[in-house]
This record gives sequence, structure tokens and C-alpha cells, in this order.
Amino acid sequence: MSELPGFGEARMVGIFGKTGSGKSILAAYLIAGFSRNPQLGILVIDPQGEFARNFPGSKMPEGKFDFHGLLKAMRGPFKIYTLENVGLDNNDYETFVRLLKKSGILSDFGIRDELKQDDAGLSLIYDLKQSNKNVTDISFDDLQNNIREILQHLYRRSYLERNVLPTFNIAVKYNKDRIESKLNIIKSLFGRPIKIDDIIKDVVNNHEVIILDISKAGSIARHFGLEEIEIKALILDKIIDKLRQSGEELFYRGLSANVLVVLDEAHRYVPNTLPKNEELARLLRRIRDSVRTTRKYGIGWMFITQSIADFDKEVYRQLHDYFFGYGLSVGADYQHIKEVTPKESLEVYRSLPDPKRTGQYVFMHTGSFSMLSTVASATFVKVFSIKEFIKYNLNMDYDEFLQKYGEEAIKRRLEKRVD
Repeated sequence: MSELPGFGEARMVGIFGKTGSGKSILAAYLIAGFSRNPQLGILVIDPQGEFARNFPGSKMPEGKFDFHGLLKAMRGPFKIYTLENVGLDNNDYETFVRLLKKSGILSDFGIRDELKQDDAGLSLIYDLKQSNKNVTDISFDDLQNNIREILQHLYRRSYLERNVLPTFNIAVKYNKDRIESKLNIIKSLFGRPIKIDDIIKDVVNNHEVIILDISKAGSIARHFGLEEIEIKALILDKIIDKLRQSGEELFYRGLSANVLVVLDEAHRYVPNTLPKNEELARLLRRIRDSVRTTRKYGIGWMFITQSIADFDKEVYRQLHDYFFGYGLSVGADYQHIKEVTPKESLEVYRSLPDPKRTGQYVFMHTGSFSMLSTVASATFVKVFSIKEFIKYNLNMDYDEFLQKYGEEAIKRRLEKRVD
């Protein structure tokens, strides 16, 4: 048995509860607890920026909730990245071509049919790989020369000259500035200071705790005429694919990744029905496959969501531990709770008090986190107040915690360094 502190093994966890049920606070405590194991890497994917911004506005009855302070106290330094400093790999030609298609650039050059765009995309990917040029170094002239050559093989000569080349020539002669502007926006997503590969290496190889704030994707999406969630889905798909590859490589070397991936707002990215949107559908398939296969690689998942009914059932049934907060005792959500909860515990769950009235967050847990849980009954847990958590996990009082790890203490230390 491992002598390392902390749980020591990444797991499949779901935290469910309506807004105000305390699910994010419970998740933060679990993440802080997991972080005590220095051999466990943790990646928190933060679609709303709540974890990155340290739960602004969240206040426990006995004091401000300080997630960052807890992480510093339990683990030490951790990293926060945003989409402003994280970029796609400079040789990720597949994603580059997907963005060319989504931005309308292929259509601008006269390739209007979707199947033809797919064929042109494959040819373009091959040509770019042969050139071995960084995405950030691809110019308008490079692109139009590649596409001009591809058009010769994509269409019959008569159709090409009559229907495609006129549009292509207009694009080159009159629409260069507009297309080049879109191209530069796409290129700005690549070659940034922090690559996705860097994040995966830090989490898997160096066992670091990283919070990835993807809340500010709106400005990028608007340039392409896309929904914000599409850009987030594209980034998440690349992260999860890289993580799976890294875990697989370790597995075949007889090693374990030992990583926990936390996904907030999970029902938006792991919905119950396959989305019509291409990026969201690709991401859902990726997560379904990862939850099935990455367990043996030592990669666990924690999904946080307010709706069980809107959450993918294939993933739901793969979980080992379920935490159910207040507000899910009616309708489809309750039917899904019944699937994994002993009958004897259901009435107790339905009687859970409203946290807005009591000021306390209570959850029903089924699974093997707690040694008290059995097949015959669930466990009911009251979430610690911030003072209780600090007392029992850090053996110090709240004021001492604030002096050592609180936001103001960190600011004071930084100011002293500047002086």
C-alpha cells in the first residue's frame, strides 16, 4: 500500500446538484483533498472561470471561501492558465484546416460544397505536413498557392474554369485583406507561450495542479461567427486527446498516469443526446471513449453538473462515486438517482433541507469513497465550513490560515518582493 498522503488513485466521480446546492464547494474540497497526494496530477477545466477566480462572491457562513488558499496549504504552488496564453501546437494542421473551413476561407476561395471542402482539407493537410511549416508562418500567398494547386485535382477542368476559378480569382484580387484578416485570427490560436502539450506534460509527468480557465472564448468565436461553446469544445477535444495519448504511452511502458481531470458545467460538454454541432459531437464521442478506456491508464474524471437528465447516460453509468445535492428529488433527475441509490436511502435524500434556509450543504453519497458506504445504504455528508475544513485538515485556526495562505497574505509577500 502506498505511504503517500492523500487518496492515491484517480477515480470516476460525479457531483450533481441544482444551483446553490454547494456542488462547486464540495468539488473544491475534494480537489484540495486529492491534491495532498504529490504523485497525483490534477487538471481542472474551468468553463466559467469560477475556480480560476477563486469563487468570487462565494462566502461560507463563517468566512470567505478561499479555494486558492486551500490548494496552497494542502499542496503548494499551482498554476492557472487562460486561453489568452494557451495555444494550439504549431504543427496541428488538422485543427488549422478545420478552422479554415469554419471561418469560411475555403468557401471564399470557391470551394462551396461541404464534401469538396472535406476533400480539399485532406489534401491541404498533406501538403502542409510535407512543407513542415509552422502554422504561424503560413501566409496568404502560401495558402492561395496550395489551394490553387488542389483545385486542379478537385474539379473537372470545364467546371473548374466556369464555376470555381472566377470566385478564386476574385478572392485573390479583391478579397485578400478580408481573408488575410480571418487567417491571422486563426493563426493567433497557435504558437502561444504555453502549448497544450506543455500542460499535459506538467500534469502527467510532473504531477502538477493546473486550472485551465476557458471562460473567455467569446471574442475568438465571434470572429468566426461561431458559438462560444464550439471554440471551448475544440480546445477540450485537443486536450483530452493529448491526455489519452500520454496515458496510453505510459500504460504500455508499465506505468500509470495517475491524473484527475475535473470538468465543471459537464452537462454542456457531455450532453445526453448527440449534438448536431460538429465540434460538440466530436467532444462527446471523445469523452465517452476516454471514460471507458482511460481508467486503466490511471486517469480519473470528476464531472460537476446541475442536471443528471441532461448529462450523458453512458458516462453516468461509468462513475464509481455519486454525490447528490439538494434539488434533484423530482422528475427525470430523481429517476436517475434511483438507478444508483439503495431504496432505504431515497426517502432520506428527498427530505434534505434547502441550503438557502439552513446555510448548510448536505449531500448523499453512493460509492466507495467512504468506508461507511455499503450496497444497502448511502452515506449522507454535511460539507465542512471553511473553518472546520482548515481545523481538521490543516490543524490550524482560520486566522492563522489567512495569515499564511490567504489572498491578502500572498499580496503582501509579493509587494515585499517588489520593494
